[in-house]
Amino acid sequence: MNSPFSELPRLFATVQQYVWGLKLNQKKLYQAAVELDSTRGARAENRLENSLEHAHGRLVRRRYFGYDISWLEQAQGWCDAKSLIAVETISSRDNDPEHKVTSQWRYYDTVNKVL
Repeated sequence: MNSPFSELPRLFATVQQYVWGLKLNQKKLYQAAVELDSTRGARAENRLENSLEHAHGRLVRRRYFGYDISWLEQAQGWCDAKSLIAVETISSRDNDPEHKVTSQWRYYDTVNKVL
């Protein structure tokens, strides 16, 4: 099964080596990423990629959204971060009698400019 990182390199106009996963210990930038994603939203104009895979008894859909953050105050000082990538992972198990579907968001910032 692919990781959220497997699609990232082909989503950029230029590929450089810096992509950082945002976590809660980076409070200001993480909160800014969540707010940016909620205000700009998971809209079609922000969608970079949409993938669906069915393997190992699991159905996984990943949606990738990109935002310019070069103007964002909280991104200043993060090694010239230019873009935010928001990845939504929606998954379910084939053999789950409750048919539970989970959704999880992950955020990455990068010096790359998204397409």
